[in-house]
Amino acid sequence: MKGFNQKGLCRDGSRYDKEGYDSGGYDRDGYNRRWFNVKGLRRDRSEYDNTGYDNNGYDEDGFDKHGYDKDGRKYGYKDGYDRNGYDSDGYDKRGYDKYGRDRNGCIKKDPEGVFDQDGFDQDGFDKRGLDKNGFDRAGFNNDDEFDREGYDQNGLDKYGLDRDGFCHDGYNNYGYNRDGFDGDGYNKDGVDKNGFRKNGLYVDGSRYDKEGYDKFGYNKDGYNREGFDGYGYNRDGVNKSGYNRDGSKSGKIAKLVLVNDYGYDEFGYDKDGYDEFGYDKDGYDEFGYDKDGYDEFGYDKDGYKKDGYDKHRYDKFGYDRAGYDRLDFNKYGYNRY
Repeated sequence: MKGFNQKGLCRDGSRYDKEGYDSGGYDRDGYNRRWFNVKGLRRDRSEYDNTGYDNNGYDEDGFDKHGYDKDGRKYGYKDGYDRNGYDSDGYDKRGYDKYGRDRNGCIKKDPEGVFDQDGFDQDGFDKRGLDKNGFDRAGFNNDDEFDREGYDQNGLDKYGLDRDGFCHDGYNNYGYNRDGFDGDGYNKDGVDKNGFRKNGLYVDGSRYDKEGYDKFGYNKDGYNREGFDGYGYNRDGVNKSGYNRDGSKSGKIAKLVLVNDYGYDEFGYDKDGYDEFGYDKDGYDEFGYDKDGYDEFGYDKDGYKKDGYDKHRYDKFGYDRAGYDRLDFNKYGYNRY
């Protein structure tokens, strides 16, 4: 994150920026801006936020707000079919595409084999695959841009807002995100998520919160919850690397206070910086992979990203996004040209 040095400190020596987040994007209580901790849980121990999405942005069925699944496939697939009832080849359970054609290109007909007097089949679609309002079977109008509710295939309306009224950067027309905070981290009452106002005072008018820490996470003696001052030194004048203020090596090594018999500090990390599940504050294990099995560059152990493609943009079957292999042939044996 911007504004932090290699030791994870801001220019003023604080571990947290002006919004109260550390270099890993977590606040003093271990929660990120979407109120999830590194285990993917919220303060109420729920895996999903108030809009129904988890820390990675997926709902309980595995779809993101734009309709993609965890493999990056458009609309996502559950039991082999997307949200509109079509498989990866674009056919529904009865073998027809959104235009009412089967795999041989034949138009679907009703049991009588005819259209009604108005030209519509049993599903209400004409020979072009459009209903009386001009929408196709996938719910989009004939210009294939907006669906019946006025949203495009990315889930955005003509103003660029999603169904919840938020634009692509996560804020609504009033400037607040899904959790009710503006770009500076304050809600409509001018209070941040830690209970402090813009003037630095707590909601009750005092300088310190109920635990005795100010807006920047320091107590009246100038030490944070880990026991270090704004320059990174503890009461003995030693930093986490074991150096005194004058730069000399100290005989003492400054460590976080362990608060239980299992060797974890107050933030849930052991002496090596890993939590009980084996992940560091950035969410990676000792081998550099997160809980979903991806490294910091987004690749899994086999070299594929979440969208199913490797760094050369081929999937696990050797095909690119257009469906062609390295020799420019698709799975049906036809070349790109």
